[in-house]
Amino acid sequence: MKDKFDGENPEEKIAHDIQVVKSSLSEVRNPEARESLENLLAWAKHILEIINLDPLTGLYNRRILPRIRNFDAAVMIDMDDFKSVNDRFGHQVGDIVIQKMAKIIMNNTRATDYPCHIGGDEFLVVFTNCDLEVVKARVTRILEQLSSTIVLPDFVTTTSAGIAANDGTRSLEEVIKLADDALYASKAKGKNCITVHQDKIIRPNGTV
Repeated sequence: MKDKFDGENPEEKIAHDIQVVKSSLSEVRNPEARESLENLLAWAKHILEIINLDPLTGLYNRRILPRIRNFDAAVMIDMDDFKSVNDRFGHQVGDIVIQKMAKIIMNNTRATDYPCHIGGDEFLVVFTNCDLEVVKARVTRILEQLSSTIVLPDFVTTTSAGIAANDGTRSLEEVIKLADDALYASKAKGKNCITVHQDKIIRPNGTV
C-alpha cells in the first residue's frame, strides 16, 4: 500500500504561498491592491479545499495525508464482497453504497479527525486526540451501522476493518500500512470483523 501515498504534494506549496501573502498584507497600503490580494487569498483557500476532497463522497482524498501532523490511530475500512454489488446491481448502485458508507463514517468522526475515501469501497480514517479504546468503539459502531443501513436484495452487507495505533515512533504512512495489514487479516479470518494490529479480533456486535 506504500505507493498509494507516495508522490509530490503541490498543495503544500499553495498553503505556503497563502501564508506568505497573508503575512505581507499588512504592508499593502493601496486599498485596491489589498482587496485584490484578499480576493486572491480567498480563491486560493477555496482551491486548496477542493483539491483535498473526493468528489463522490465529500470526504478527504489521499492528498490530505501529507498535511496531517499529529495523529493517534489509523483505520482502514472496506466492505466485504463489494465487487458483487457492482456486478449484480450495477455501478450506479455501487456509487450510492459508497456515498452511504461515507455518510456513516463521517457521522462517527469528529471535526479533528480525517475521514478519507481512498478509492472504490476503501476508506481510511485518521483519528486525532483519541485513545485506542475510543477508536475501537467508534469503528465497531460504524460497522454495525453499515450493516443495518445498507440493505440490498438477497445480499448480506458486512464490512471489515483494520486498526493501528501510533506508538510515537512511526510515521503516518507506516501506521496506515499496519492498519492495511490488519484489514487484510480481517478478510483472511472470515470478514465482518475488526482486527487491531497485534491485538484480538473484535466482531461488530462486540464479541471476540
